[in-house]
Amino acid sequence: MLISSACICALVHTSNGLLECSPEDLSILGFTFKIPFPWKQQILSSKSIELHFYFPKERVSLFLDPHEYTLQIEKQNAYNMLIRLETSSSSYRQHAHELILQITQYTDMRSHMDMAEISSHLVGYPSDAESVFASSIREQMDNWLSAIHPDASWNQISANTALSFMNPALLNAYLHLPAQIFPEPYSSFSHPLMQHIKVLYFGSMICPHLVPDADILLRAFRKALCENLHPVLTLPPVTPGNFDRITDIIGHLLGNLPSRQEISINDWGLLSYIQANFPDAEIELGPLLNRVPRDVRIAYLHRPAACSSLHADFWIHALNEMGIRRASAQCHEQTETPLDLPFSLFLPFYHMNSALQCTLRNAVLFGNRGAESDNTQNCTFPCKSYAFLYPSFLHMIGKYNTLWGFDGNSLSNGSYVQSLMGNSCDRIVLQLF
Repeated sequence: MLISSACICALVHTSNGLLECSPEDLSILGFTFKIPFPWKQQILSSKSIELHFYFPKERVSLFLDPHEYTLQIEKQNAYNMLIRLETSSSSYRQHAHELILQITQYTDMRSHMDMAEISSHLVGYPSDAESVFASSIREQMDNWLSAIHPDASWNQISANTALSFMNPALLNAYLHLPAQIFPEPYSSFSHPLMQHIKVLYFGSMICPHLVPDADILLRAFRKALCENLHPVLTLPPVTPGNFDRITDIIGHLLGNLPSRQEISINDWGLLSYIQANFPDAEIELGPLLNRVPRDVRIAYLHRPAACSSLHADFWIHALNEMGIRRASAQCHEQTETPLDLPFSLFLPFYHMNSALQCTLRNAVLFGNRGAESDNTQNCTFPCKSYAFLYPSFLHMIGKYNTLWGFDGNSLSNGSYVQSLMGNSCDRIVLQLF
């Protein structure tokens, strides 16, 4: 049976360490997997194989010793080869049979049930509640923000507050307001965070089209500096077609501002470019580069929260080697171990998925969010007027080119936020649309 790599994972123990392989077809006798050609000798002389079966409600692991399996090359070319593993392990046969049975049942359900019904059947997802929607993004936002009631534990939080002006309209409004006055929805947002505003984020962490022109950003930076506020340039992932515009913006800003400006980066290529051309810039590793599963529906899987990539010691060491001293995290409705380096905590929205091939633009222009657009360099900004709305109980919205989750608990429960901050978070980034 052909399977997804999300169903089973194979880790081959070799004399040089672990090699991860993705089984492609599965039977009770074994499976095949494809490897790069240079791995050949390490795989064929493996010391053991570790298998992880991912069932809907649990993960089952087992080890195969060398005497329990055989490896045979079925196909090969100059780049890779297909290897077949056969095993005598009764535990393997049991778990493989169960996985094949569950995949077969799932395939059968797909033929006569929609995804909500399947999720209800498998993990208890409340599909009946999917019929309740807000009528507009304004109503949705009003419902979410009006339900926020900060408790007394917020008085114990001493971090600086940053406001994010990701929407170009917010930035333009800010430029025309008196000093220390901020545009809606921040001006009417009553919360202890609003008493500690020290930082402003200008730009966009998700979409290159939402990054304003350099002269507008320069005016915003200068206004913030005059107000004794610390401005941060926020930059998104970029495509080759956007690269020149974004790097021109960086050069114009950093060439006309004092040294050591802070930039929040969400693209590894831009990080390399800035470090090579503007070594005095202070880099914050943006939220999109802190990899961790984030989805409002994860709770229905009944699995513990996964640690992010930035919790790995080798990764922290690599960031130090690159000169990065600040990172980012996002509230996402699950308790997570704080990071071990200074970081900014973004709330109450967290990104679940971002796409430079904008699904909102495709839906508005072509009636199909999965359409392949022939021109993504020019944008008519349908996100000014449109958004994807989802059932109210999901706390989810499709805004700009991103699917966002809303963690309302993060603005009410100060103790929850303190647990995410630990001892190294010194900045909370409030991000309202």
